[in-house]
Amino acid sequence: MSLVIALDVGTQSSRAIAYDSSGEQVGMGQQAHPPLTVGAAGAVTQCPKDVWAALQEALRQCVAELGDRGDEVQALALTTQRYTMIPCAVDGAPLMDAIHWLDRRVGDISDHWMLKIAGVVPRLRTIFSTARGRVLQTVAPDVFAQTQRFLPMSAWLGEQLTGFAVDTPGSFPGMWPMDGKSGAWQTGGVLYELLSIDRDWLPELVPAGGRIGVLRQSAADAVGLAAGLPLVAVGGDKQAEMLGSGAVVGDVGVAAISLGTAASVTTLVPKFSQDYSAKIYTTAAAEPGAWCLEYMVNRGMWMVTWLRREWMPDASFADLERAAQGIDPGADGLTVIPRWGAPVASAHERGAMLGFSEMHGRGHVYRAVIEGICMDLRRGLSLLERKIGRPLNDLRVGGGGAQSDWVVQTLASVLGRPLHRGRTQELSALGAAVNAAVHVGWYVDHAAAAAAMTTGGCVIQPNSSDAAQYSRLYEERFLPRMTATGNLHRREALDVEKV
Repeated sequence: MSLVIALDVGTQSSRAIAYDSSGEQVGMGQQAHPPLTVGAAGAVTQCPKDVWAALQEALRQCVAELGDRGDEVQALALTTQRYTMIPCAVDGAPLMDAIHWLDRRVGDISDHWMLKIAGVVPRLRTIFSTARGRVLQTVAPDVFAQTQRFLPMSAWLGEQLTGFAVDTPGSFPGMWPMDGKSGAWQTGGVLYELLSIDRDWLPELVPAGGRIGVLRQSAADAVGLAAGLPLVAVGGDKQAEMLGSGAVVGDVGVAAISLGTAASVTTLVPKFSQDYSAKIYTTAAAEPGAWCLEYMVNRGMWMVTWLRREWMPDASFADLERAAQGIDPGADGLTVIPRWGAPVASAHERGAMLGFSEMHGRGHVYRAVIEGICMDLRRGLSLLERKIGRPLNDLRVGGGGAQSDWVVQTLASVLGRPLHRGRTQELSALGAAVNAAVHVGWYVDHAAAAAAMTTGGCVIQPNSSDAAQYSRLYEERFLPRMTATGNLHRREALDVEKV
């Protein structure tokens, strides 16, 4: 029986997972990345060489677990974190650590008359000032002057594996000089200038499911695989999760919820559709000829890690979850607004914990964090339904947070809808494997591959009494408090601008 290996490079670790044609996991390797470097003014960077070393180690572990079955591997497929950009020399050598997707620094937009006009609109100011070329030019002008290539983590890792920096449109969320419908780079125009990017800096693009290249000899020797294996383009990890949930273009009423470092709710559409409010992101899907509409909670389950690391290091996650389960829904009046990372549409927003009293303990705080993430996902689901004009009732959940029965049960009750949890929470890796399976010819298309490889799992029903209470809390507490804190932070941001 033949195998494919999915390479899933997230924020915190790299994974290499081998699958057979039924979607069964038959081998796995995982290696943690060193901690991100967090600096002043929102700086977050990551060493690409550390990530490459971790990916190689994960592949070695996977190949070792496969043993003699390593010879059955027919292809690799790569999906990664998105919007993590690496300025490089002409030979692909990094000139500095990658500007991570969690980085919140902004670039100067005062050097162009069009940007000065756009900057009057807060949303446009945020979009252009956070564009990675602008950020690089502002925070590291010497590096910017030396930059010959500007690659996302996916393209840079693809070059380490194959010798070619080739990528797919789904690796480029946000503002880029790309035609959203065709998935091709614009041949010219002012947008390159506005974003401070050269066309020559960017990788060539292939459709999702296309070939990046083949595994070169040096990489093959380092990980124990045969040279010449195709490396298949997938795009970003959130799009891969959509495919790994079994959702393909043409499915009606389906949304995938990711409980990862960033939490999200995503649905597929067959036509390009831009949300100019920037509340919903449009990205090319992991399946060619389709697009994802996505609502992001930028700091999703990351908040759980942050909470324990910074405030409760003496407690295990199991301890905190047990404490939270002993608290009634609503955490006795404590509400978390999960805006530790503000969205593009409202960059002024900040996170908040509201409603403290002397009765609240760590169980209340932990429960309020989980409830806040779930409430925000409910808001995102409502926005998506409004955007597409129909309900999304077939909800599929995955990601690291989905390993917790209590978290998934809480999410189902907050949403008031059943959730399907697959047989694996490694949905992004499984989605990458689906792409590889189509590429090597196991299946005629993505629908057939997803139907064969993403079966199984269970359905978690909402608790009816909890769901009724959460519905009331969402309308009467969460939304009003989110609006009130958002207005407060908007006024503060305007006051700062006036100074």
